[in-house]
Amino acid sequence: KIDEIRDVLDSCLTEILDSHVDLSISDPIRDRLDRTLGDHVGDPPNDQAHLDEIQKRGLERYAIKKPPGYEDQVKDKDPTGAYDHGGLRYESQFGDLILWEQIIEWCKESPGKSVIFVTADTKDDWWLRISGKTIGPRPELIEEITSRGSVTRFWMYSFSNFGKYAKEYLDAELSERSIEQISMVADPKVKSKLAHRDDLFAKYNNSAKTRSAPREVQSSLAFQWLNQHSDVVLPGRFC
Repeated sequence: KIDEIRDVLDSCLTEILDSHVDLSISDPIRDRLDRTLGDHVGDPPNDQAHLDEIQKRGLERYAIKKPPGYEDQVKDKDPTGAYDHGGLRYESQFGDLILWEQIIEWCKESPGKSVIFVTADTKDDWWLRISGKTIGPRPELIEEITSRGSVTRFWMYSFSNFGKYAKEYLDAELSERSIEQISMVADPKVKSKLAHRDDLFAKYNNSAKTRSAPREVQSSLAFQWLNQHSDVVLPGRFC
């Protein structure tokens, strides 16, 4: 009986693996985003020297806990914490700061703007919280962008709140279900579970495709994946 259950489970997961999108070849979600955003995407840093200067300042800012980004600081040298893109070498721990610098540079081109920043980031190096309640963006961020970027007004919204207010005040065509889904995906607990699920899935994927792991190991990984993450998986997704 157990062998039959394992066979069914293995068959279902193999079907998933075979249909899994290879992002190195094609990413339909990214393609759709590219079409939607068009040329409404900021330019990358000018060159490696410019990028290195931002990252160097990042170390100084992080040392005094100046937002944003210091909660992403790598305390130990991590060889996997850097990546190459567009001919430039980025350190992952400075991703938030690089984005922040790009926003400020964009604001300088047209001073006097009112700027809204929508983000899924929930860490304290972006948000001011008092007694567990989120009040708004960190005051340091407001001060920096208004002074350096000549911004008139600056505010931040989570994805879910932006969607809710856009529907309420701008008559945006957004269903309640969409807002609920945005809130769910943005939830740090859900994101953590999804990340761990993907890690387990990758491990099982590797062992299943190479078939080098014993059958007991493959089944064990599959059962772990299902048991630990059934609360974030849509019904009927497997078979």
